[in-house]
Amino acid sequence: MRDAAYYVGACPDCNTRLTDAHAENSALGYSGTNSGGHLIVEKSEWDENTCGIVTNSQNNDDAPSPQEGLCPGGAENLSAPLGAQRKNICWVMIHNRVVENNNGGTPTSGGAPGLLGTGITDGGGRNDLVVENTFSGNKA
Repeated sequence: MRDAAYYVGACPDCNTRLTDAHAENSALGYSGTNSGGHLIVEKSEWDENTCGIVTNSQNNDDAPSPQEGLCPGGAENLSAPLGAQRKNICWVMIHNRVVENNNGGTPTSGGAPGLLGTGITDGGGRNDLVVENTFSGNKA
């Protein structure tokens, strides 16, 4: 894909669970501009992309910004990972493999300027929980 293999964005409470996904040979494996609230990215593989995972805040047509991982309305995340110190985070990335995202030969677009060789980019994201993932071979 010239942009992202998977995109969830422009939703302050996305109510989305992305499970068992596989993104390969895309500019971005996952893109989440201004995505927040109840959003879980789990048990997936992101490899051979320019950049594996990107979540960010932007003042663009994917409004409203910012990207915010707090549970809406001050609620608690009833399915928070074991050992999570904060129970009010609903944006969770857990049990993923993010490997070998160094592919400079993917199709590209101006809307997805991936950072070659990065496993994850969190640009202006707030209150996100990234736990129990494997990151390897991303050379940036």
